[in-house]
Amino acid sequence: MVKVDGDGSVPLLSLGYMCADGWQRPHFNPSGIQVRTREFQHSPVSFIVDPRGGPGTADHVDIMGNHDLINDVLRVASGEELEDRIYSDIRSIAARVPLPSSFN
Repeated sequence: MVKVDGDGSVPLLSLGYMCADGWQRPHFNPSGIQVRTREFQHSPVSFIVDPRGGPGTADHVDIMGNHDLINDVLRVASGEELEDRIYSDIRSIAARVPLPSSFN
């Protein structure tokens, strides 16, 4: 067993690589669609209060109930542009992924 950054069941590289790096590349995003990476701090409530983690959970299986995420969705739907918000080292981790030069 190896311990790595992530949400407890999915490694950070799997959670964030494509948003932090892959979708920024013309090979994977030929239309150049704007991509924003937004990370959410995991602040679950007691399991007794809410077994799913409550409004501050950021586990990948419970993220749709995160109040900050819902707020971001509403802001984007109303036309607001959001900036990247990254707490992890995903950019430096993604930069170490070896890709063929044709993927740049």
